[in-house]
Amino acid sequence: MALVPRVEKNISTLLLKLQPQVKRLEFTPEQRAIWDVVRAENNIMLRGRAQSGKSLAIAVLALNRALTHAPVKPKRFYDSLIVVPTDDLLRKYKFYLESAIADLPELCCPSRETQESEIGYETFGAEFVDTDGQSTFLSTGESKVPQLVVLTPSGLRNLLSKRKNFFSSIRLIALDDVDFMLSSTGCGKSKNFVQQGDNGKLQSKVLDSVKQILKVHRDTFTNKVKQRLHDVELRYDSNLSFAASKYVIDRPIESEEAFPENFNEKLVSKLLGVKNKLTYRPVQFCITGELNFPITSSIDGTEKTASQLRHLIDIHLKEDTFFLKERRLVDMDELNLDNHRNWTELFTALPPNVYFASAKSKSGYKKVKVKQLELNYLQGLSRLSFHIKELQTYCLNNHQKKYLRNRVMDRDASGFESMLRKALLKFYTVSKSTQPFLIVVPPQVDLKTIPEDCAPKFPTKVYEPSNSTESLEHFFSENDSHLCIHPHHLIGQSFSGVQNIMVVGLDSLLSATAFEKEVQPDHLLGLLNPNMDLLCFYLKKLMASRSALMDANLLFIKEDIARKSDTDRQHKLELDLEKLEQILLTSDIAQYANIKHF
Repeated sequence: MALVPRVEKNISTLLLKLQPQVKRLEFTPEQRAIWDVVRAENNIMLRGRAQSGKSLAIAVLALNRALTHAPVKPKRFYDSLIVVPTDDLLRKYKFYLESAIADLPELCCPSRETQESEIGYETFGAEFVDTDGQSTFLSTGESKVPQLVVLTPSGLRNLLSKRKNFFSSIRLIALDDVDFMLSSTGCGKSKNFVQQGDNGKLQSKVLDSVKQILKVHRDTFTNKVKQRLHDVELRYDSNLSFAASKYVIDRPIESEEAFPENFNEKLVSKLLGVKNKLTYRPVQFCITGELNFPITSSIDGTEKTASQLRHLIDIHLKEDTFFLKERRLVDMDELNLDNHRNWTELFTALPPNVYFASAKSKSGYKKVKVKQLELNYLQGLSRLSFHIKELQTYCLNNHQKKYLRNRVMDRDASGFESMLRKALLKFYTVSKSTQPFLIVVPPQVDLKTIPEDCAPKFPTKVYEPSNSTESLEHFFSENDSHLCIHPHHLIGQSFSGVQNIMVVGLDSLLSATAFEKEVQPDHLLGLLNPNMDLLCFYLKKLMASRSALMDANLLFIKEDIARKSDTDRQHKLELDLEKLEQILLTSDIAQYANIKHF
């Protein structure tokens, strides 16, 4: 895709500022894939690498379209819609677009005064709707209706209830990091990714909202055709019943049945001729997600999610009453972006070390015996092929939802500091690393309560909502300290130069529990993929950020102690260890990393 020169210059300046170590700017294969496929008027479903610039590519794509495409009708409505899982990622889009439109003239977007008039120019505008429904705006001048809107699922639901007609001429829908919106009940402040449908069942809020938009878009086209046919029919018959128009609207394109005898055959033929000249152009889709290679899709639920998204993209094919603009769906396998090659390229230097640490046993507590399967895995003896049938049964959606519902009933935020301190003391003793950690704690842990001296060797800072994208990007090059965050703070955010990541507790490892502080058990029933885990997500973040000249370490602390008298707690820990074993086997990271246990 050819970018507007000023936009391309601004983006180059931004990237060199965020990545000063890069001497020559090159766009990634993922970015080029997004631009090229959408420019060819097709749909794309892309599962790419961590920190490959997918969000930036979507932001630039939407901006570039607004700067180069005149609206389809004189009255301006939304042209592009971008849905993101968190308010943090929403702010990052605003940061990208602020940088991209710097120094653009006020009147930079093509427009029309009337349908027949020559092209004029108007301001560019973008609206950002957060989880609470609050809107902020960005524009090159005074903008009436923005061409682009970026929002969370809750923000989208809120906007649909107020301005549904504004989506009538939408041309592009982008769902960024869609996996997180389909495998968790909420993300940070973005609560309620699921909702109750008309049939009483819980379902995905983002999928339901997009279906509503597609219906508005289709109905707008149908009404346009209907008006054209009414104008023709009025010239033949002034009784205003429009029966012939209704028949032609509902008649399938490929139908060969004879016209009803009570209709004027010449009129119906005329109406069919008008209708057949009008082609319905379906909304384009750009969908990005996590590349959790090499997990087997039949086990981890990825294929079910992909199937639902394909159904959403092709929902217009259910209707056969209009000619359609054909849009091909392009996925990763068709892009010459070899999944295996992209994954393994991250490991060409020193392979990472993955440590599994346990909470220390103490007086009055019983250490739950580690399952033999995990011991075998850590010794390199387990192979995925030996356990396919067992894993497929274990990973069934209903089984996982039952496990998760029982688990979220009793989530504990206490005691993690002791675990963290002891694990890090031992790590710095057995490891050669002298670098600080990015520490990921469960969402139920209040970051404000974490003391600066909670971890050894370095002081500990915590994520602040006021942190800018740039300050987080360069945190580890500018600070000699640990940084504590919640899992959702990693979505769409880079931490350049981080060599060590610690993940605390299984709650931080399961997508269903990692992103929301108070998970409602019943909401878990609405998840499309309750089996999604974040082990590869954390590992990808580490490998995309680290220096290849030093060891990279991922340290996971698991809880495996309970009071001797608390048999219920002991049973839950046994189930947690069983879940961890499944994650280890299906991710199969032993072929890429040095697995260690201490």
